[in-house]
Amino acid sequence: MTATTVVEGLIKGLAQVFFQDNAVTGIFFAVGLLASSWRVCCAALLGSLTGLLVAWAMGAAEPAIRSGAFGFNSTLAAIALVGGFAMANAVPMVYGVLAAVAAAVVFAAMSAALEPLGMPALTGPFVLTSWLFLLASPLFMRLRPAAHG
Repeated sequence: MTATTVVEGLIKGLAQVFFQDNAVTGIFFAVGLLASSWRVCCAALLGSLTGLLVAWAMGAAEPAIRSGAFGFNSTLAAIALVGGFAMANAVPMVYGVLAAVAAAVVFAAMSAALEPLGMPALTGPFVLTSWLFLLASPLFMRLRPAAHG
């Protein structure tokens, strides 16, 4: 894996949220997130990078890593969980990264399970991971839901 693969995979992991295999889309998404919330933008970038690194550790093919295939579910999970908890410390970011790791593993498992049927996993891993982490959040006393509205 080269530095080009890492950078391209990181940015395309963001772009794949919109099912786009295009780095420009990923950059625009990152800029939009940054304009909205630096914290959520950091979570998205960290989620994409986490998905990429988990894929690399699992031995995924370089083209799949470069395309951002493993990054988008991790990006979405990190955004959902970091944005859902308000604290003045790093606890929600750590929880988001753990969810990003889980989303990448669930993506690999669901992709393998659905391949014989010719079905893609799409955002199923993000949804499943987010549900599980949101249901588990009351067990973590240092997490508090964000006040919305």
